[in-house]
This record gives sequence, C-alpha cells and structure tokens, in this order.
Amino acid sequence: MKQQEIHIPLCDSCALESGSIFKYLSPDEIETLNFEKDFRQYKRGDILYQEGNRISGFFCVNSGIIKVFKTGFDGKEQIIRFAKQGDIIAYRSVLSNELACTSAKVIEDCQVCFILQKFLHLLLKPILHTLSNYLSLPATNWVRRIRLLQISLRKP
Repeated sequence: MKQQEIHIPLCDSCALESGSIFKYLSPDEIETLNFEKDFRQYKRGDILYQEGNRISGFFCVNSGIIKVFKTGFDGKEQIIRFAKQGDIIAYRSVLSNELACTSAKVIEDCQVCFILQKFLHLLLKPILHTLSNYLSLPATNWVRRIRLLQISLRKP
C-alpha cells in the first residue's frame, strides 16, 4: 500500500491566501508559529471539541468546512457559524481560559492547524502590555482632574 504524502502548509502563505489574522505577524513570529503548530486532518463527522470541555488551544482552518454549534436545552443543535479556510475557531474559550461554550464538527473533510494556548498568550503579551499602558493613561488623567476639581470646590 502506497503512503500518501502530507503537505503541511506554511503559515505565511496560508495567511496571505485566506486573509487570516496571521498576516499581521512578523517573519520571526511566523517562523515560530510554523514550528509550534500541530497540523491535523479530520474526516466528515469528526468532532474537534465539545461544549463544556476544556480546550488547550485553538484551530486555524486550512481547508474544508467545520460547523460550530451550541446544544440547546431541547438537545437540538443551534448553528453559530460555518468555519472555512482562514477562519479561527475556539479562540474565545482559550483567551478567557473557560470551558468551551460551543462544539465543532467536521462537515467537509478538513485540514487544520492546532495552536496551543501558550503560543497565543506569547503573541498577545506585548500587545496587551501596550494596550494596558494606553488604557491606563486616560484613567490617570481623569483621576488627576477629579482631584483638582475636588480641591478647587473645597476652597471658599
């Protein structure tokens, strides 16, 4: 039996073709992502993750179609969206460090890259630090202004 050769896509070409958010990464970050990711193939009907379970990373769809859904109180599936090439799924649960609030089922055979939570946090750390600094500036200015206003109101 002849083995089929598996082509693992590079993140930079995939990001440019699909318009993925990874197109904004630096060349060094892309190289690290190519090394860190886990390339996976799934068949129609496979479940990537289930609602209520802990997820240790997120998925970037390279090909195929994945149904993202919630299970209603009556047990029926409520479709949230269909993920296709370039889409990212399960990142909300990973970012919030909470249990998955949706499930994902393969509709059309797919290839995905699985990226661990630690890599996402590594990428976001400098961004969040910068954002935090920007958000704290106006708050500091407002506190200073309120204090000056309180002092001026106290003066007879």
